[in-house]
Order: sequence, then C-alpha cells, then structure tokens
Amino acid sequence: MQVMERDRINVALQAEALRLLASLFRRPDGSLTGSIDALLSVYADEPAAVASLETMRNSLEAGDLTPLLVDYTQLFIGSFEMTAPPYASYYLSPSPAVGGAVTQEIASFYAKRNLTLDAQEKMPADFIGFMFEFVYRQVFAYLQTGDEGHLNAVDLFCEKYLLGWVPTFFLRMRDSARTDYYRELSHIGLNYLPIGFGVR
Repeated sequence: MQVMERDRINVALQAEALRLLASLFRRPDGSLTGSIDALLSVYADEPAAVASLETMRNSLEAGDLTPLLVDYTQLFIGSFEMTAPPYASYYLSPSPAVGGAVTQEIASFYAKRNLTLDAQEKMPADFIGFMFEFVYRQVFAYLQTGDEGHLNAVDLFCEKYLLGWVPTFFLRMRDSARTDYYRELSHIGLNYLPIGFGVR
C-alpha cells in the first residue's frame, strides 16, 4: 500500500510538472517566475534541471524582456517561418503545416474526454501547451477516481500525438534559440519531460 501511495505521489508530481511546463510556452512575462519556482520544487533532486530553471528565472527577472519576446516570436510565431513550431500538425501531417486533419483529430480526442477549448481561444488544439495540459487533466482525473480509462487515454494520446514529434520540437528550439531562456527550456524538455506515467 505504501509503495502504491509513493507511486501515486510521483505521478501527481509528473503531471504537475507537465502543467507547469505548458505555461512556459506562453508569451514571456514576469508572471512565469511562479511556474519556474514551482518547477524548482518538482526538480529539486535534479541539479542540472535546477540550474536550467534558475537561468530561466534570471532571464525573466533581468528587466528588459525584449530579447525573450523576439526569441519567442521567431521560434513559435515567425514573421515568415517559425523555427520551432509548437504544433503537432506541423510534424505529424504529410507536409509541414499547421491546422488541418491532425488538429481536428486532437480536438476530437479532447472532446471524447469531455474537454473542449474556449470558443474565443486563438491557439489551435494541437498547441503543445494544450496537449500537456490535457495529459495533466487525465492523470489527475485518474488520481481522483481510480478510473483506468484516463490512463489508457494518456497512453494512446502520447503514443499517437506526442511522442513522435516532441523531441524534434525541443531539438529545433535548442538549435534555433537566441536566448538562454529558451535554450534552457529545451534542455528541460529534452532531458526531464515527464511523459511516462508508470503507475500500473
């Protein structure tokens, strides 16, 4: 019983890490230091992760966020081309594109698990932040109800829509980033991403 409880606590921490990481793909501003501070608690036993997160926090607290905003734009929005598109459809579609069939499939997957995006939301369903948030919600639904269907959904969702492209995304971020903030975020994503939830 104690082992299972430890497993559940570990899974809860992993899911919380995904929720916090999801927030770091928003437009950078000082409010993100709260997410970083919370991640420092989650990764307290990982010195390299702590070093990356502290560098990220220092970047946000430096005062002038212009370099971060420029990097955010060139990585995730792009005047002409995104250098690290944060959308599953870009990587999983037959030709690099955002939107279309993959985006609709992911939106349908959400809907089947009783999650719908706000009608006013401008970001598509396959935005990495939403996808991490979806996994977080399913894991916590499992922890609250014990319903294995939530974990089955996580397994299927990760296998079909996340694991095949997220490492490539973080590699592109690492290679294209111009600021320490996004280089260190890519380091977290490549080395500490808590996608596997081993509770069964």
